[in-house]
Amino acid sequence: MSSLLSVEDLSLKDRSTGNEVLKNISFNLREKEILGVVGESGSGKTLLSQAIVNWLPENLEISSGHINFLGKKMSAMSENELEKDIRGKEIAYIGPNAINSLDPTYSVGIQLNNALTYLFQVDPCLIYESKKNPQKKLEVKILT
Repeated sequence: MSSLLSVEDLSLKDRSTGNEVLKNISFNLREKEILGVVGESGSGKTLLSQAIVNWLPENLEISSGHINFLGKKMSAMSENELEKDIRGKEIAYIGPNAINSLDPTYSVGIQLNNALTYLFQVDPCLIYESKKNPQKKLEVKILT
């Protein structure tokens, strides 16, 4: 099985202080695998997630290592390529304060439906649980 996401010897540093905030993070995630990142508050989980989608705060930079997603080096991609081809379509980031990202008064399905409708600029998207394929918990059908 080919690698979906590969992080090799990733280190991040603060540009203003020169301090390393993450050091030598490595893992390889293949298709159909699940990776859980756990740690104490302030341990770098959010920074790792932001680095993976190449969406770091301005004061941070990758000081060593690299991140490959679907065979593409994320740091080598332009912001335009990332927005057009990767973020939200192939990989997404939901911050640690999900209450600001998801509205508890609406179901997750409705919110995903709205996001996909906006993202793919079609109306409407239909999201439903698959009755035909129990291994596939969620199917997205784009109706144009």
